[in-house]
Amino acid sequence: MKKLTNRKKILEYIFEIISPGSKLREAVGRIQEAKLGALIVLGNPEELKDVMGGGFELNAEYSPQRVYELSKMDGAIILSEDIETIYGANIQLQPNYNIETDESGTRHQAAHRIAQQKGNLVITVSERRNKKTVYLGKFRYLLNDIGGLFTKASQAITALEKYSVNIEKIIQLQKRLNVIFPQLYFDFLCEIEDGDVFEVEGSGICIYSCSDLEERNQTYQINEFEPNYFLIGQDGDLGYFVKTDSPDDNSIFSNDLGALGSLEMKKEANDIFDFAKGILLIDR
Repeated sequence: MKKLTNRKKILEYIFEIISPGSKLREAVGRIQEAKLGALIVLGNPEELKDVMGGGFELNAEYSPQRVYELSKMDGAIILSEDIETIYGANIQLQPNYNIETDESGTRHQAAHRIAQQKGNLVITVSERRNKKTVYLGKFRYLLNDIGGLFTKASQAITALEKYSVNIEKIIQLQKRLNVIFPQLYFDFLCEIEDGDVFEVEGSGICIYSCSDLEERNQTYQINEFEPNYFLIGQDGDLGYFVKTDSPDDNSIFSNDLGALGSLEMKKEANDIFDFAKGILLIDR
């Protein structure tokens, strides 16, 4: 096969060969459901004969059921790269044992070494650990089962829905109060859980979520005393603010909540993420 070195190209090739619904994935799925193990190599047996021993030649038409039945034997199964032909089965692989591998277990070690030595795509199914691994050169990829993919997809959709709800709440708040938040602060509000107050660990500093902002700003009459600023959090009598008259200015400011309008704002950080870095429970 043509040697692939680009990670993106390797993944594209792997997904093409063994994506859900593909001929090979069906065979692998049957093997896993039966709690069997397997070692499958894609390639021309003429190019693999220096690492093959024993077994028997088949040259049979590919079918998932045939591969499943052949997996009941201990040796490797050799398939054509186009997944049209079963070349052989029960093959004992004899790779160069000087090739390094961090895999455990004879089957996975052999697969990893063959993939590196010959550059072929090799698939293992582990009966004990119930996992499927694809090797290509030094590249290794752990296949998820369909249930796992659906779970991750569901989690991603839930997160996206929650993010969308947060965005809508923030947009409505801006319209209601006739303000425009700096972009990075807007992003921050989208990422945090609405309804929670985030306390900066060990400092007493609290950052408000979207649903608390309107009430806090009304309570401290921010619009009357500091019309160009918006209160986003506090530490006792010390408030933290963003500017609302300069959307491109992401800076965080502080001021005494009892002296608003009489003391100048003090700049604390270039943006909310710098302000929160290392102490707030959120990564960016």
